[in-house]
Amino acid sequence: MRIPREDQESEHEREQERQEKEKEERLTKAIALLERHPEYSSVQVQIHERLTALQEREPLEAIARDSEVRLERVLKAFDIRADAYLRLVADLEHQKSFRVMLDYFVEEAWFYYGGFPLRIIPPPQPGFPVGELQAKVQRVWKRAQHWFIEGYRRIDSRGTFLSDRVPVTRRGYRQEIQQWMKAQQIPTVAQAAKRLGISKSALKSIMSDKGSVRYGDDRLNLVLSEIGYKEGE
Repeated sequence: MRIPREDQESEHEREQERQEKEKEERLTKAIALLERHPEYSSVQVQIHERLTALQEREPLEAIARDSEVRLERVLKAFDIRADAYLRLVADLEHQKSFRVMLDYFVEEAWFYYGGFPLRIIPPPQPGFPVGELQAKVQRVWKRAQHWFIEGYRRIDSRGTFLSDRVPVTRRGYRQEIQQWMKAQQIPTVAQAAKRLGISKSALKSIMSDKGSVRYGDDRLNLVLSEIGYKEGE
């Protein structure tokens, strides 16, 4: 007995709706977990500042859709988001949420590239050559896989890092950071923040002994390690 085409299409639509609903639920749960991280706000600032700078240098709307240049531009934005969210990977639970965010970034990147949903592109079939669009989709997924592995590397490094971390016993590292900037010939705080991989506001907070704290202990220790600071010196 053949199933009428209309019923097949309706079943397909229902399955798509179910998958989209599950995807939204996973994204909501992932964001809820990551929002509890003390550096979440700083991550959002970092993304905003870097995407704004990228847009000023390479306006997306000025690049033709479906072009190689646009794909490269979209991948740069993908890396900015992924690099920032990597800061929130504290354990395996956060890594799972990071994976969900990467999946979301893939779909967002593809939409900015081609202007249509990723789901309408069929996956490559065994024994058949990979199509042009499929090859480009694979490039975006490879970026996601790169950052996913970076998340595991971050977790793996925390065992050594946490055992050798600098005790946080004070606030305000202006003198130490300014000395490092001078030695590295970095003229501005904005450039120093970019070199250290944090937002300008977070670096200013680390330098100051006043105001609200805009960084977590892990981020502080990474910065102090980068500038060569050791407690008691």
